[in-house]
Amino acid sequence: MSNHNPKGRFLPSDASSRLGAAGLPLWLVDFRRQVDAMQWRIDDLRPGLAPSSPEAIEALESTMEELYVAVEELRLANEALRESRAEVEEERRRYRDLFDNAPDTYLVTDLGGIIREANRASSALLRIDHRFLIGKPLIVFIPEEGRPSFRSELVRLRGVTGTSEYDLRLIPRGLSPIDVTVRVDLVREPWGDPVALRWMIRDVSVRKRAEEQIRALNAQLELRVAERSEQLESVLQTNERWLIKAHAADAEVKSEGHLFEEIVHEADAIIWRADAATGRYTFVSRRAEQLLGYPIDQWVNNPDFWLEHIHPEDRDWAVAYRRK
Repeated sequence: MSNHNPKGRFLPSDASSRLGAAGLPLWLVDFRRQVDAMQWRIDDLRPGLAPSSPEAIEALESTMEELYVAVEELRLANEALRESRAEVEEERRRYRDLFDNAPDTYLVTDLGGIIREANRASSALLRIDHRFLIGKPLIVFIPEEGRPSFRSELVRLRGVTGTSEYDLRLIPRGLSPIDVTVRVDLVREPWGDPVALRWMIRDVSVRKRAEEQIRALNAQLELRVAERSEQLESVLQTNERWLIKAHAADAEVKSEGHLFEEIVHEADAIIWRADAATGRYTFVSRRAEQLLGYPIDQWVNNPDFWLEHIHPEDRDWAVAYRRK
């Protein structure tokens, strides 16, 4: 049998008596009122119908009980839905905070390039308040000469899959153009239709300037190396001519002792003689030990001494030059 309150209403649980509390949707409140009205009508008809139709009254009360259970289930489902929605809103708020506070520039535009969303870094990069950034075409921040290709790129992006990356120039308000790298993703509806473009923009002006400076410095260094190589070539040729003459003079005075050899040892330069075929040293002046620190006998007794002590970066060039 069913339970009734003093006024004849059926109450399946204490929670159902809180109908009409804040947060319940109007359709659920209206449905509960209709169920209550049906219960009141049954209570009004019960005295006249009970003796003659007890089965009908019992069936009606069973149906009403099921309706109240359904109302309670709907209320619980609505509370679960509210909790889920609160969780979704909290998650959305966290992602929005991440979006707004990201160090890189993030924009969302429609397929025509009109800005719909922008984070704080966007305002800082483009030097424009967030209020005035929303609704502006992204192309207004592109230099005039780059706008035709940017329009073509917008058309192309509508049909791409995956991420597109390329370099771009932007003009922040009141400043000179800057170099940026851009990553663009196409946003699609669940059924596949494209609806928006998501942009990540990073300022690389400092890096570009550094690369240009490095290229300029490398060009200057190569020029200086070429000039210095010419100077060394000239000096080496002069020294070669001097050594040839000295060797000839040495042959002439050999019979008179080692006077020339002593003069060579006292010269403020490293003077050497080597076998042309093998490259092995047969004579090295004492100045070599004074300047470089290696004993003379190492030069003469170790056939690979010179090659082993050439700097690795100069080894190929020096060996080729010596062979020449």
